[in-house]
Amino acid sequence: MNALAYDVPATPGLTSEVAAAAARSQYVDLEVRVSRLETGMDYIRDDIRNLRLELRDTRNELRGEIRELRVDFRFLLGSFITFGLGLAGMMAKGFHWI
Repeated sequence: MNALAYDVPATPGLTSEVAAAAARSQYVDLEVRVSRLETGMDYIRDDIRNLRLELRDTRNELRGEIRELRVDFRFLLGSFITFGLGLAGMMAKGFHWI
């Protein structure tokens, strides 16, 4: 962006060349600040992208763990039912219900 002399407000005691130079330095500072912001946003985007990938991996790992827990729960539930039926059968035999 080029600054022209008429872009700068009139200031008493400054010539148009000095005013134009001051305006150019303000625009240069602005460009530097904007480029820093853009660079920072790039890093933030990369960090967010990495977080999303990590969350996706963690979610997949948790799904695998849940599947394993379901299998373990079914096995445990089946064991309790078998034990309960066996105990009930032994009690029925002991009390001469059968």
